[in-house]
Amino acid sequence: MKQDIIIKQNANIVLSKTKSILDITNKILDNSSNLPSNLNDEWMNILWRWADEWEIPDLEEIGPDTGIFWIGLPRNREELLTFKELTIYNQYFNFEKIPDEICRLKSLEVLTLSSNNLHELPEDIENLVNLRVLDISNNALETLPKGIVKLKNLQYLDLYKNDNLILTDEQKEWLLHLSQKVKKYQDKYESPNSYIDPFSNGINICDRVGIFYNIDLLDRGKK
Repeated sequence: MKQDIIIKQNANIVLSKTKSILDITNKILDNSSNLPSNLNDEWMNILWRWADEWEIPDLEEIGPDTGIFWIGLPRNREELLTFKELTIYNQYFNFEKIPDEICRLKSLEVLTLSSNNLHELPEDIENLVNLRVLDISNNALETLPKGIVKLKNLQYLDLYKNDNLILTDEQKEWLLHLSQKVKKYQDKYESPNSYIDPFSNGINICDRVGIFYNIDLLDRGKK
């Protein structure tokens, strides 16, 4: 009987300690959502510091003489989380690398980085799940991130004039498949300059469609 009492007491102690650990864990998890905003938004601060360093302006409208479009990076948190078009090209900038944090801009649909001096793209580019237009022409790219083949919504890709770019076999197959898919939609809607998403009830969602690259790109790297 005495032994049974000791075992029961020990069990109660273990249960009590377990409950205490669970309570502490729950408090930590609850508090994690209440972290200071400056800590939660550190990736945004990294983007803004980079933009300031390269004198990339706040989001502004360009035109009408050059055709109206948006250029720059929003300095407002809400705008940064929701804006859809990031355009930063050589008329204004000439950088070799962009921050990995750009891949946290989940609302981006258009990313134009043409005519810079880019040697690489962020490895996490696949996180830009809504990306439809990617213009990285006229750069110094040598490779592409492996995850680029996971950009399922891409309808316009410009790789032209990246003379040292070498694709993996998987990327070559993806590029051919993407070219065929885009051509199919172009033929269906009889328009080489526009694209209509077959899942958007016929609404024209983007006036840029096509796949562009140097004619020898698919042969590079072959022995």
